[in-house]
Amino acid sequence: MSEQEPNSIANLFRRWRGGEAAAGTEMARRFSDWYYAIMVTRLGEVQGREPLVRACEAFARDIVSVNSTSRLVEWAHSVIQKEMGPNTPRISGGDHPNTVTKERAPSEILKGAWKDLPQDQLLLLSHAYCVDYPADALLQESERAGGYPIAILNARNNLKKWLKDSANVPFQAAVETMEPDAAPLPLYECARLASEAEEAVFEQWILSRYELCRDIAEFSPFTHALRGGALAIPPVVEEPAPVVVRAPLPGYLRIGFWVAFVGLLLVLILILFIRFVL
Repeated sequence: MSEQEPNSIANLFRRWRGGEAAAGTEMARRFSDWYYAIMVTRLGEVQGREPLVRACEAFARDIVSVNSTSRLVEWAHSVIQKEMGPNTPRISGGDHPNTVTKERAPSEILKGAWKDLPQDQLLLLSHAYCVDYPADALLQESERAGGYPIAILNARNNLKKWLKDSANVPFQAAVETMEPDAAPLPLYECARLASEAEEAVFEQWILSRYELCRDIAEFSPFTHALRGGALAIPPVVEEPAPVVVRAPLPGYLRIGFWVAFVGLLLVLILILFIRFVL
């Protein structure tokens, strides 16, 4: 969003400082949603809840000391960084069900994608979101699929579309196509950006893309499930056991069987007769 647009962060800030209360309310909502997207991606909902509350309180308390739009975003980002703690940690991944997943385990939902989406795309996502997968191998795999990191972004968005259309996940963010500058998005989600400085630049950039912030936040349960290895191993499709159909015995063999059976029975009777009667 351009800074000249009425609802850009810069203009909302100017209007609020000019005494427009509604602009201040909208600005506070935009910053809190931005904080939430960052916090839930890095720490998850449970671990990130208290730092998020502290960051929003600090923002509301101290923004009166900010008097320049040029300082606003960097200052606001320093607030969330402080509340997240040193070295901006990330949780290791795993299942974090919430209202977006309808309290279903995200990893279980993701398993259903194997039957509908291309296996090479899902494996690419699995490798990208696994921090232990070698960067060089991921780069080569991405280049074969259409380029790094755009192939990962496309695979991620295809998965998100499948989750909404086929797995009934009620995503709300209206991001149909993403601009080229959004290509690092999956690298941010899976902690593969080159440095903390790059992560900070990306996080500050998404503040001006409200729908992208919402997209990142609502996808976060699946971000953590992917980082936890939800798509690491394709399901094994078991071949059904072959059905053995035995052909009926020919008529002459059936007669022979019964003759042999009756003969054996007579022999047993004769043995018993000799033993117990004679």
